[in-house]
Amino acid sequence: MKRVIKRAFWFLSGAVAGISGLVWTKKKALNIRESMSPGSIARRTLDGSVAVVRRVRDAIAVGRQAMREGNGSVAVGASTTTTRRHIATRPRKPHE
Repeated sequence: MKRVIKRAFWFLSGAVAGISGLVWTKKKALNIRESMSPGSIARRTLDGSVAVVRRVRDAIAVGRQAMREGNGSVAVGASTTTTRRHIATRPRKPHE
């Protein structure tokens, strides 16, 4: 009798796990299908394009404002001096 109960327990556990996995997979597939529809892709592309245009427009406005004020730096915290340094190359050895 104890053996039958163990088998029933493991059978039911496997069935519940299988059904749960099937439901999760179905939901995931539907979400992916909706996100890959032409309308969804067009909407995301349009939203991204609008965001880029806004950023460029804001950057131009900040640059124009800085030029009007005569500031040396456009961005907050930007320095007018260059921090890049030239790194000299090693002298080459002549071929022998």
